[in-house]
Amino acid sequence: ALYVLAQTLSPTLAELCERSLRKLQFTGRRFQPPDPAGWHALLSAADTGGFATLWFVHDVTDPAREDGALLAFVLAPADGVLQFSGVETMEQTQLPSHGKVGDLVNFDNGGGKPALLLQIPFEVGRALVSRTLDAWWARDAQADLPGEYKLYNDLLWQFAPAEMPESLAPFLAEEITTGLEQPDVAALEAAAGALIEHPIFAGWVGWATA
Repeated sequence: ALYVLAQTLSPTLAELCERSLRKLQFTGRRFQPPDPAGWHALLSAADTGGFATLWFVHDVTDPAREDGALLAFVLAPADGVLQFSGVETMEQTQLPSHGKVGDLVNFDNGGGKPALLLQIPFEVGRALVSRTLDAWWARDAQADLPGEYKLYNDLLWQFAPAEMPESLAPFLAEEITTGLEQPDVAALEAAAGALIEHPIFAGWVGWATA
């Protein structure tokens, strides 16, 4: 429990958990994180408000028990975890398929419009949540996380700490500017065009041209 809490609580409380963990380690009691086998992550395109849907899915291991899990986040990088829901008693037919990283997955969640999601590495998804939590605590160290998240977050943080791959770091780095720099308009237009051409943004194109 201390290991999980150290990864999801506010920095002040997380430090208390880490201190207790170190004391336990001195006594020879160490926690060995399990292998995240069976888990995968799916990410939507951000909407015009900057909000993105992120799903973590665990495939069924025992059909008789219906032990599939779906953890669904709505994240805003600057604001934190806006919504969360979790279920861990699902049949395999109720879960999105487990494809290859980079695959687009159409999933009918019963809402009338299929969700279009991008298969991403499980660790990248966890790192995105971790970064969003950092923004959450930076904004308000006393903020209260969604109740269901507090119930199910151990399913995500029982594993080794999430790390963003170095290959993705340049895309997520925050640039420090003076406000006097002139943007490279041509480069921005080219980057925006390439982004919108990705199939995951088909909804944006449809919305803008409707």
